[in-house]
Parts: sequence; C-alpha cells; structure tokens
Amino acid sequence: MTERTGRPWGYWTRLKLGVLSDYLEAFVQASSGQPERVYLDAFAGEGTGLDRLTGEEFPGSARTALDVADPGFTRLRFFEKGRRAAELESGLRADYPERDIEVFEGDCNETIPSA
Repeated sequence: MTERTGRPWGYWTRLKLGVLSDYLEAFVQASSGQPERVYLDAFAGEGTGLDRLTGEEFPGSARTALDVADPGFTRLRFFEKGRRAAELESGLRADYPERDIEVFEGDCNETIPSA
C-alpha cells in the first residue's frame, strides 16, 4: 500500500469492513453474468486504516472493493473531500494500475451525478 497509513480505528471498523468484504464477494458472484459491475463508495476515506489497539495496518473500503476476487468490479468510483481525494487516487492508481478507478473530490451529494 503506497499511501500514508490512515488514522487509528477501533475494532468495529474492522468488523464493518469484514461484513462489507463478505457482501461484496457474494454480490460479485451473483452478478458475474453481467457485463458491468460498478462500485460507488460515497465516503471512501484514506484507503488504509490503523488498528488503534495493535497498530496493524488494514485495507479500507476502497481497497476492500478492489480486492474482491474475480470477476470483481469493472469500474470503481470513489468520493472523498479535500486532500484525501488526491492521496487516495494516487495510492490506488499506483497499486492497481490496470483497474478502472476514478476518485471525485468534493461533497458526494454534489459529485455523484457526474460519476
């Protein structure tokens, strides 16, 4: 992971991301016959997190979606405010250069329609 380590999070965040991972795997398998599978993440965050108890780095929701097993998502659109958007895009593009990734900077309520 190339971007800076994210801020510290508690166990509930890792639990939530585990549920998200399980759901996304099932969704992708169920929709594998479709020509496109688009993932939208309205609050994409920093790309990685840091477990506040163990100090272990873990993937955030954006990387969780990108790491879904094949066939995976065909297009991934992330939304984040401020400097985090550019940092997220830079890190994701460096680590997943072959993927169709776009990060939109700003309030997701305003930027989602343009995605």
